[in-house]
Amino acid sequence: MNIGDMMHKITIQYNAQPDRVDDNGVSWPDFQPLSGMPIYAKKTGLKGRLFYQAAAAQAEDDIMFTIHYRTGLKAMMRIIEGMEIYEIKVPPVDSDGHRMWLDIHTRQVLQNGG
Repeated sequence: MNIGDMMHKITIQYNAQPDRVDDNGVSWPDFQPLSGMPIYAKKTGLKGRLFYQAAAAQAEDDIMFTIHYRTGLKAMMRIIEGMEIYEIKVPPVDSDGHRMWLDIHTRQVLQNGG
């Protein structure tokens, strides 16, 4: 991995409390930043085998982020990059087993709720 590829500034968020329910019965998560420090990541679309494993047509909004290794990340957390929101789909993977990099498979959350 070339450190120069890590040019995307992201924030990782977790749901701090059980979802709040408003007077209309709508559930609202309470996302908070996992760390106060910015995280820099490499951002790529899915390619090759991963693209086809994710059922090609549904993988169009899937993005892979690679960050320096850290613990505590889970599925259902989310990544914020600028105005874009990505939901972490599965637990992040230390693909080479050396605890240097962490691959995070996400799905972009569309602004209309999709």
